[in-house]
Amino acid sequence: MSIMSSLAKAATGLLVSAALVFIPEAAFANTSEGFSYTLNGNNDAEVTGCDGACPARLVIPDSLGGHSVTKIADQAFLNNTSITAVALPNSLVQVGVQAFWGVPITELNLGSSVQALEYGAFTGHHLQTLTIPASMTFTDEYAFWSNYLRSVLYLGNAPYSRGVLFFGNPLPQ
Repeated sequence: MSIMSSLAKAATGLLVSAALVFIPEAAFANTSEGFSYTLNGNNDAEVTGCDGACPARLVIPDSLGGHSVTKIADQAFLNNTSITAVALPNSLVQVGVQAFWGVPITELNLGSSVQALEYGAFTGHHLQTLTIPASMTFTDEYAFWSNYLRSVLYLGNAPYSRGVLFFGNPLPQ
C-alpha cells in the first residue's frame, strides 16, 4: 500500500470520527416503555413510533426516559393497522404531519393540552365521535379527513383551521 493511500485512509477515519463527535444527542433514537423517541431542542421527547410491534390500544405516557412528551413526530404511526385506540398524554402539544394517517382508530383521546394538529394527522380512521379539547388552537387541512365522524364536541372555541378539516365525513350539515 502506498504512503498516499495510507494517508487518505487515515484522514478519512479522522473525518468520520470528528463528524460523530458533533452529532447532537437528539439525532439518535431513544427507547422507553415500548416507544422510540428523539429529543428536541427543549430536551422534550418527540415520539417517533413503537419500539417493536404497537399494541392495539396505544397509550402514550406523559414522559419517556424522564423527558416530557410534547410531540408525535411526522408519520410516526403511518399506516400502522394494528392500532385501534389511541390515548395521547396531557403533556402533548403537537401531533405531526400524517402521524396517524391510515391507522384504523375507533377511539381517540386527544389529552387536555394538545394545541396543534398538522396536515392529515388523523386521516383515514374509523372514528365516529370526536372531542376537541379547549387547548386546541390550530388544525391543518385534512386533519380528520375520511373518517366516519357523526359528531364533534368542542370543549372550547373551535380552533383556527387552515383548509378543510372534516372532508369525507358524514357529519350533519
